[in-house]
Amino acid sequence: MQLQLEDLLYQNKAIQSAVELFKGQSRNVSERPLLSQSNTADITPNQCLLSLEQLHDNKLGILLQNNLAENEAALSEEPQICIEMETGTGKTLVYIRTLYELYQHYGYTKFIILVPSIAVKEGIINTFEIFARKVWG
Repeated sequence: MQLQLEDLLYQNKAIQSAVELFKGQSRNVSERPLLSQSNTADITPNQCLLSLEQLHDNKLGILLQNNLAENEAALSEEPQICIEMETGTGKTLVYIRTLYELYQHYGYTKFIILVPSIAVKEGIINTFEIFARKVWG
């Protein structure tokens, strides 16, 4: 049995909202030379050059686009983002696609995914493999 990936409107809206959070951000490009001539690759962190005010304005714009009240969103002044979805809505695929879109738009390449169990980890790895086949053939 092969898992079929669906393209659902609410998932696309969630992905686009996460990408638009960084609206105004330039593409993350490494300008440092390689650390050495060996196999050591240049390691560059994701950099968000937006001010806290710009991030806040982007959050407000996303709320407005999605017809959500600011007081219901529990916005924080911290530059941290929490995206919540109901069980069974396709969260794994949504965050994998979000990571891909953040890479495409802003050049972000560093992400941390925390999971509660080995079984969930294996499911995520499987979804990554399916997504890679769909995107890159």
